[in-house]
Amino acid sequence: MVLKNLERDQRVGQALIDRFALDGVTAQAASSCSKFRFWLDEERACVAYVDTGRAWVAAGRPAAVPGSYDSALRRFTREAQRHGRRARFFGVETAAANPSARTLAIGSQPTWTPKGWLATLARKKSLREQLRRARAKGVSVEVVDTSVLSSHTKLGRELESLRQGWLDQKGMSPMQFVAHTDLFDGLDRREMLVARHKDLLAGVLVATPLKASNALMFEHLFRAPSAPNGTVETLFHAGLERAEACGIERATLGLCPLAGVSSWWLRAIRRASRPLYDFDGLYGFKKKLEPDDWKPVFVTIGHGEGGAMAIVDTLSAFAGQSLFAFGWSSLRKHRRMPKRLGQRPLGPRLAAT
Repeated sequence: MVLKNLERDQRVGQALIDRFALDGVTAQAASSCSKFRFWLDEERACVAYVDTGRAWVAAGRPAAVPGSYDSALRRFTREAQRHGRRARFFGVETAAANPSARTLAIGSQPTWTPKGWLATLARKKSLREQLRRARAKGVSVEVVDTSVLSSHTKLGRELESLRQGWLDQKGMSPMQFVAHTDLFDGLDRREMLVARHKDLLAGVLVATPLKASNALMFEHLFRAPSAPNGTVETLFHAGLERAEACGIERATLGLCPLAGVSSWWLRAIRRASRPLYDFDGLYGFKKKLEPDDWKPVFVTIGHGEGGAMAIVDTLSAFAGQSLFAFGWSSLRKHRRMPKRLGQRPLGPRLAAT
């Protein structure tokens, strides 16, 4: 009975998110049911969240039918408090997310207009050159039929090897929440493109449709270490071309953490964390793809709370365990890595290099 209720909540939650989601991370959560809980407000609103033990950290704002948004905010917050948790809404794309709470800018996300991509290519020689290099090496892109894909198929094993190889190059332990790298979760709600070079898997792009806003989020973009230059750009180009053909109005690569933040202490955290996390590399990678715009992304702060508590709750959600345990496992992994890799910053989940 519990399992049936859980599956029902997921179905109802996904339907609400498809129709009314306001933030990209909410659609991500709908495609990762095994990673999230779904709180429902009488089937009129849904919040996808994780429980860190101290807070319920939601992926975006409530997906609610018109007239139910404010009520869902209040009821979810009260329910979290009833369980001894703080209510936190992460990844919201407006500073006015919650009338009864403040917001803290935690970074920016780049956006592209698919129908304007060819004009961007026409004026950006460096992008055209990367695409030319990949073509010259024989890199090809194909759409994956995700209905027959699993971790047990030949392509599935190739994808898992690619993903694991990418993770092995990073000193940081794998992150959770909306940064998990599971390529097989929610395949019925995702689209996938793969790049091949000499019949070998060279890269993969996984996209999640944001149906409520007619947008597309490129969640995962990995490349093999041996892939020719331009492989990532070729996948991105193919993804935008496909988005335009489907009438998608906007595409994004998701959040660049701590990019464009104004709080002095967040800028200090960014500087101090450079040896561990390649903030600059992730920002530079997305910037070189010439986005049409950068939009701020926020997390909510409850009354009487400081911004530091919001950051701690957010980091706990991404860690998927205690911050101490996550930090310790990351340091141990970093120290075990070969010197040539261990000296590299702990990289982002997008294939920036």
